[in-house]
Amino acid sequence: MKSKYIREIKQNGLVWVNVSKQAEKELREVQKRFGFEDQDIKESLPPFQRPKIVKRDGYYFMILHFPVFDRETRRLGFTEVDFFLTGSFLVTVHDSKLITIENFFNDCAKNLKLRKEFFSGTAVHVLFELLSRLLDCIFPILLHVNDDIIAKNELTSGQRVTVSNFNLSKIASIRSEFAL
Repeated sequence: MKSKYIREIKQNGLVWVNVSKQAEKELREVQKRFGFEDQDIKESLPPFQRPKIVKRDGYYFMILHFPVFDRETRRLGFTEVDFFLTGSFLVTVHDSKLITIENFFNDCAKNLKLRKEFFSGTAVHVLFELLSRLLDCIFPILLHVNDDIIAKNELTSGQRVTVSNFNLSKIASIRSEFAL
């Protein structure tokens, strides 16, 4: 692969190609190698698409969204990750906002023991471990969102809220998040 945004790990006949830039050049390079359909390449480019799983001739194509917290704006957004999967390869396409993907990829690239553990069987094994790590990563964000929704409901339910229950910065944060 020619782009610095396309990296690859091979082990036991399995290949994981990690594309960390959702750009036409990188996606066309991967398409040329693996024979992905044009529609899937277009859907892997911004703007974001709806989440889906599609069985294609020779591979599965999956689009998933994951929440990301922007520390500068203190806003919650989301990012898209696209997956191309067969029994022998996994291709991930993303915008590098989920450090979990890069960390797991780098760990597998550097650590033979880890690679042997996850690159046994089929590429589905690698995918499931990656998804498990991504879900572990986003769980605290989802808990925080849940807490904010509960707090917002309490603020807008007409119940009396005392400062002992909420601090003023939390109320301001909730108000700006939900534009009360």
